[in-house]
This record gives sequence, C-alpha cells and structure tokens, in this order.
Amino acid sequence: MKQLNLYSDKMLIIYRHIAALCFLVLLVAKIFDVIDYFAGIPLLLVEFIPACFFLLLFLFLIIQPHRFELMAVVSFFYFALNMLVSSVNENPMGLLMYFLTFSFLMARGFFRKNRKLKIGCLLGVFLILFLSQLRFGIKFFIESLIGFAGYTLVYVLGFFFFYQTISKYQENEKVLDLSVYPELTDRDKEWLELIMQETKYEVIANQYNMSFGSVRNRFRKIFKILQVSDRIGFMATYGGYTIKK
Repeated sequence: MKQLNLYSDKMLIIYRHIAALCFLVLLVAKIFDVIDYFAGIPLLLVEFIPACFFLLLFLFLIIQPHRFELMAVVSFFYFALNMLVSSVNENPMGLLMYFLTFSFLMARGFFRKNRKLKIGCLLGVFLILFLSQLRFGIKFFIESLIGFAGYTLVYVLGFFFFYQTISKYQENEKVLDLSVYPELTDRDKEWLELIMQETKYEVIANQYNMSFGSVRNRFRKIFKILQVSDRIGFMATYGGYTIKK
C-alpha cells in the first residue's frame, strides 16, 4: 500500500474544497443570524464574533491549503463552546470536535517534539472544560461522565481497528526511495538525510559553505518535488523512514 501523502497536489485540492465549503456554510449561517437580528432575535456574540474570524481563516486556507492544521483552531473552539453551553449527552459533537483537533495536530506533526508536555496541556484544558459540567449539578455531571466514557470508547475502538488494518499494509513501507525522484541531486539527498536527523538549516549552510537563504530556497524546491509543504510536512509524512538513495 502506498504511503498516503497528506500534502500531495490531490490532497491540497481536497483541503481547498473543504475550506471553501466550510466558508460558504458558515457565511450562510451568519447571514441568517444577521437577518434574525434585524427581526428582533439577539445575536450570540460569543459565537458570532469568532465566526467572523473563522471566515477569514477559511479564506486563508483556500489560498494556503497546506496549513490545514489551522482547522484545529476551529474544531477546538466549537468543542470548548459546546462544553460551556451544553453537555456531552445533549450534543456529542463537541467531543468529536476535540478528537478532530487532536487529529489535525497529529497529522501536522505537532506532537513530534515535547509530546508529553503538549498532550498533557491539551488534556488539562479538556479536564477543566469538562469539570464545567458540574454547574448543572452532580447527577447531570455523572450522566455526562458516563456519556463521555461511552462516546470515547466508540471513537477509540473505531480508530484502533482502522489503524491496525492500515498498519498491516504499511509494515514494509518505511523506506523513502529517493531514486524515483530524478530531479533530486546527490547533495539534495544528503540534505534530506540531515533533515531526518533534525539538523537545522543554519548548520547545513555552514557545513556546505552556503548562505542560509540559498539553503532555504533549495529546500523549498526539494519539498515541492517530494510533494510536501515544508520541513514540518516532510517530517510529519516521512519521520522515522529510512532514506534510500
């Protein structure tokens, strides 16, 4: 099974269409909110003001779809809003939004460094927001806790079996074969090996007696050849792979 490249041209087109669809849906929803406001129905500012910001964010993603991790901002906001105004049992979509936030960040390689600290912070925020359910009373909180446990079990089991199925097809595909990219020079391949070792551009520039700008510009071309957005995208896609020249 071929390694799924989340930054390929086809995937970027998909992200662009998703961003455009989200923009249109949110725009229509806010237009109706404004119409309702003039009809005498008050606006929920805590949702309307961030929605205006998200409209700009979706426009940005239409232009720069490789920054899809910014969708985590949207999903996390609606998770937090859901936890503050309703409960897990009333609207389980909030919990799903939380898992979606994790998914976006994982795909972008956000947890590659300082993993325990970052995951701990996200779980801490989740715990604080979940404890806000206590405002509805102990009985309501316990019901929310039971609902949370049930939904989490379903999500985790679904992810686990999906991941295990995919892993069976990828067990022997941890090699990045650079020979299939004739546009890459021998030096490019050496540089990619250094990137795999977390070497900074400045160090590579000094090692090859080149300017930082020249190294950075060349890497932009290299990543374009490999169909990844940038260094983070490269490591998120091929981190842990062995390079074959």
